[in-house]
Amino acid sequence: RIINAMRTLPRERFMPSHLRAMAYGDLDLEVAPGRFLLRPRVLAKLITALAPQARERWLEIAGATGYGAAVLSECLAEAHTLESDASLSFAARAALDGAGVTKVKTVSTAVDLGWAEAAPYDVILLNGAAEIVPDAWLDQLADGDAPVWLSVGDEAGAWTVDAITPEQVRLRNGDEVAELRLYEDR
Repeated sequence: RIINAMRTLPRERFMPSHLRAMAYGDLDLEVAPGRFLLRPRVLAKLITALAPQARERWLEIAGATGYGAAVLSECLAEAHTLESDASLSFAARAALDGAGVTKVKTVSTAVDLGWAEAAPYDVILLNGAAEIVPDAWLDQLADGDAPVWLSVGDEAGAWTVDAITPEQVRLRNGDEVAELRLYEDR
């Protein structure tokens, strides 16, 4: 489903006109200052690793122009994309409408608040990095075991956040994985 979605969705609709010639290159593309669309291979691997189920509802945080949410919508019952930059959120809605994607709701608000109005979510996906995971995100998960997944840049030798649940954080450095418990009293 993921590959089919990526083959049929016009990725060029989800980026500024000056980048459209590079739409299908395996590149992270800067769609606004400091804001990127993930390279297609990374997005496909991330979504595949999360194993979306048709009955699930997801929240994508920092969704930029909505391409990730569009791909997700082909695999899910419902997807929401949250973006703090109102112009990117507007561009996402226009791109989603132009591509005929109807199962994605767009929201423009502060990302640290999540989107409680449509909660609970089975999975929350962050396209970016976060120093802390706001309690609001954890509060908006459907159950205590649902993950918040972060897609973060991976520099050589750097530990990156792989997954977060209300119980633990899993960090990854290449093939090495470390799990840190967040609360001992749970």
